[in-house]
Amino acid sequence: MSDDSEAVLHDIEWKIIEHGWAVVAVGEGDDSAAFAYTVGLHDKGLPELFISALPPSVAQPVLNDAARRHLETPLVPGEPVFDLIVGYEMVAIEMDDNGPLYVARALESIDVRALQLVYPDAQRRFPWEEGCALTQQQLYGSRR
Repeated sequence: MSDDSEAVLHDIEWKIIEHGWAVVAVGEGDDSAAFAYTVGLHDKGLPELFISALPPSVAQPVLNDAARRHLETPLVPGEPVFDLIVGYEMVAIEMDDNGPLYVARALESIDVRALQLVYPDAQRRFPWEEGCALTQQQLYGSRR
């Protein structure tokens, strides 16, 4: 592991100590949309939270709000989550693939569990519904 990687992990560990969790944001790549996720909830017995295809400036406050709620009353896969994005219902789905959660796997567990927060398009259609206009929001699990 490089010195830069160790410094990033150390910084995230301090954020977890100070705030209870940290949000890690990964920018858009050539073949992938941006995504962000929490680190630190796993050690409290909860799944981490993940969201894709939102800019970090939007994803971070959404995940911080969701993490606070999750600590008070754990989110349930398949159940709606209201007002993380004003006026929109989201749904938490269990992630089958935790591959994108690099830092959580490095700091907590290779088997870290996570819930993906999925949001609808402007017509309130979710990615699993016909006609959904969101093509960038990759799903890492399915609605059960």
